Amino acid sequence: AALPDLSQPGSYGFSRRTITVTNPALRQTSQGLTVNYDFDVDVYLPEGRTGPAPIVIISHGFGAVKEDFVFLSEHLVSHGYVVLVPDHVGSDLTYRRQFLGGRLNTLLSPIEFINRPQEISFLIDELEQLVVSDPDWSGRLDLDRIAAIGDSLGSSTVLALAGATIQPSRLVDTCDRETVTLNFARYLECRARYLPPKDYDLTDSRIKAVIAAHNMGAALYGPEGMSQINRPILMVAGDNDIVSPVVTEQFAPFIWLQAEPRYLALLQRGTHFSSKPPGKGSGDVPDILMGGNRDVGARYYKGLTVAFLGAHLQGQSQYLPYLSAAYAKALSQDQPMVMDVITRLTAEQVNAAYEGTPPVAIVPPPVASSPPRAEAILTAIQRTGELRVALRRDAAPFGFVDDRGWTGYCSALALALKDYLQANLSLSVSLELVELPSSLENRFDLVREGQVYLECGPNSVREGVEGIEFSNLFFASGSRFLTSSSQDSTVNPALPLAGVAVGVLANTTNESFLRENYPAATLIRFSGPGARNAAIQAVHTGEIEAFLGDDILTYGAVLQSGLPSLSFRFVPELPLTCEYYGLALPNNDPAWAATVNAFLDSQTGEAVWQSWLGEFAPYAVDTLAYCLNR
Repeated sequence: AALPDLSQPGSYGFSRRTITVTNPALRQTSQGLTVNYDFDVDVYLPEGRTGPAPIVIISHGFGAVKEDFVFLSEHLVSHGYVVLVPDHVGSDLTYRRQFLGGRLNTLLSPIEFINRPQEISFLIDELEQLVVSDPDWSGRLDLDRIAAIGDSLGSSTVLALAGATIQPSRLVDTCDRETVTLNFARYLECRARYLPPKDYDLTDSRIKAVIAAHNMGAALYGPEGMSQINRPILMVAGDNDIVSPVVTEQFAPFIWLQAEPRYLALLQRGTHFSSKPPGKGSGDVPDILMGGNRDVGARYYKGLTVAFLGAHLQGQSQYLPYLSAAYAKALSQDQPMVMDVITRLTAEQVNAAYEGTPPVAIVPPPVASSPPRAEAILTAIQRTGELRVALRRDAAPFGFVDDRGWTGYCSALALALKDYLQANLSLSVSLELVELPSSLENRFDLVREGQVYLECGPNSVREGVEGIEFSNLFFASGSRFLTSSSQDSTVNPALPLAGVAVGVLANTTNESFLRENYPAATLIRFSGPGARNAAIQAVHTGEIEAFLGDDILTYGAVLQSGLPSLSFRFVPELPLTCEYYGLALPNNDPAWAATVNAFLDSQTGEAVWQSWLGEFAPYAVDTLAYCLNR
């Protein structure tokens, strides 16, 4: 017997409403980088269904709008799903048009790759609150069955939620490669290289299955990131996709997947827009990129989504035949667009079918990983009862000595971390905090050699520090010149500074920057304990004409020095470099890194930050906005 046509509407009527969600996170909007922003979510609710319904969240693409997915939302709700479609305000159609109109200076902020998945997770948090507080919602939502669908840039969003992790080293290597390809997706993905280099885990275990249509994410996640996805996935691609080419952005990521089950639905002669009916998702895109027979592609897509969600979100085996190659072949007979459903694909098959050599390796060489520690840090803490940390004494407001003794953000953080571990890890011993002093010269050695488990200070997060990884970021700063008010005309960062005596801390990123960008300046190195204070004193007395340093540290040291702050000025107005600070951790203990990051994100960690660094938050936000969008 013929299988029922899943591209036809289901039996449920529906209602639609729009809710507004306020997210306390930081993100780019058309008004700039903001905190506590609102975004609208269209909600489609099936009527007449008995019991809570499974949930589908749809993430739109770059320069698109949530209304582009009315066709899919109405189709899924008619089959009994609650559908939610949020507006990603930092990458929607309004944002894109404002950029093209010259009213914004960045096409896509790198922070969008973080904010989009976090918005979905925050939306689920809100749904959980509604279920608890509102009986109407509790009877409608099945929070144990949630799926996410992403289109174009939205596919990178749902891949992150499913477990794909951004790979900074792979991203830089791919984006620096000189091979020229016509790949707009790659251009957008390479914006992520300007994110601070750290591990971003945006996985949300509440999402049980994902659909990624017209994928973007090959450079972003690489084989290492894609292989972390551990739930059912359906990818949909068009083999004539110019925006996100099928070989590099669709085939390669599908090959990298380890998830089971996995499907790739390939629309022959399909484009980046072939899964949406005519008039949807076009915005101001030229017709030549849209392709024909979109009504056929949209019909395939509607049936595929119902089948995949029925089989792998609801666990109903009667939907599995719809996901077979045989059904796709039968469905495509006498149609102007053919659909193939693939469950296995190899690099050899792609290379054999590709005309010439693919522009990038389908399976690139693996990245070397660090060997595990002989004893895990959490095990050592349990065994010894000691939490060993290193703290700076010369870096106000992070770590410094005043008439009260050793103080600052890092000192408070160490005490709070001790209490956090005691309360959350069920330790059988009473923890003792062991604090060692650190400096620019020995901070990483203390961690590498195992003398401490973390070092807290203004550590610029970067790749390539042997044996070290960095925690989640806790501050953003930048380099500027400190000069005296009398040196206004002498210290002009727009000029070569020929013969200008500029102080800098030895063996720092600022020294490297000064040598590279101002080779004609007379460089004066300061090192050892009290180096920053000595440099500031030298500016005050006129021994040097300027000091280049991280401005937050320079400012803190000026306040500590007792010198009249009004006699100094910072130039230029915007920072010359961008520095993101993180705790220094050993790179061979992921469980310890995860524990420290969980602490930083906890209410306890946030309270310590607000107490010591909250007054600098507006400055940090302004710096971050400039650094991400320069």
